[in-house]
Amino acid sequence: MGTSAWDVLVSKGMAAMIVTGVFSIFLAVLVLWLAFRLVIGYVPSFSRSLMAVLVSDGIVLLLGVAASLALPNRFSAWWLLPLQFLIGVYVVNQYLLTKFGKQIGYVKAGIVELLFMGVCFLLAMLFSATLAV
Repeated sequence: MGTSAWDVLVSKGMAAMIVTGVFSIFLAVLVLWLAFRLVIGYVPSFSRSLMAVLVSDGIVLLLGVAASLALPNRFSAWWLLPLQFLIGVYVVNQYLLTKFGKQIGYVKAGIVELLFMGVCFLLAMLFSATLAV
C-alpha cells in the first residue's frame, strides 16, 4: 500500500542515474583490465581493479567539489584532468601489483593510466555521439 523507495527513485529519474553509474564503474574496471593487460602482461583481480577505480574517482570527486567551493569558476576545473592522471598513477602503482606482489613502478603505472584515460575518453565520445543521434 505504501510507496517503496525504488518507486520514488524511478519517478524522479534517479534510477537511471544509479544504473548508469554502476555500468560506468564496471566499464572502467574492464578498461583498466585491458590497459593493465596491454602494458604489464596479465590481468589483475577484479576486486583490486574495482578498488583502484573507486579510490581514484572518489579522491578526484572530493577534490573537485572542494575546488569548486573554494576557487572561482574559471579556475576550478582546469587542473582536474592532470590531477586525475597523477592520482590514477599513484593508485595503480599502489593497488595493482605484479604477479609476485611488487609494485609495477611509476613509469609503467603512468603508461597504464594514459592508456586507461585515452580509452575512457574515446568511449565517452562514442556514447555521447550515440546519444546525440
